[in-house]
Amino acid sequence: MFLTIIIIFWGCDPPAYYNYFIINECDEKINVYFEPRHTLGKYNGDTNILIPPNEMVLIYPGRWINRVEDWRIEWFFEKITIHKGNKISKVNYIDRNLWKFESTSKSHANSYLTVYPKDFEDE
Repeated sequence: MFLTIIIIFWGCDPPAYYNYFIINECDEKINVYFEPRHTLGKYNGDTNILIPPNEMVLIYPGRWINRVEDWRIEWFFEKITIHKGNKISKVNYIDRNLWKFESTSKSHANSYLTVYPKDFEDE
């Protein structure tokens, strides 16, 4: 019975794929640490990623049911912390307004977060 319910609700909808990229606009490498909220698709990747200056890196490939939607950043990540040298950014990188969302089809989307030197300045 339980298996039938799962198949009915999850088996009919095609998966939607999300790729989350971070672009480092800083003049030195940044260290990105994140905690996935859910590990759909059994994400076994690294959650502590070094990104060289002026590089873009895929940090997380996510999957969800149904069509792609902009608000999913809050679904996939519990926390994102970024270090540059001995400074820690105080920016809330879970804020979807900081991410550039691009739907490439009904089932694929890419989101881009750009990290700037100003993210590490004292306020």
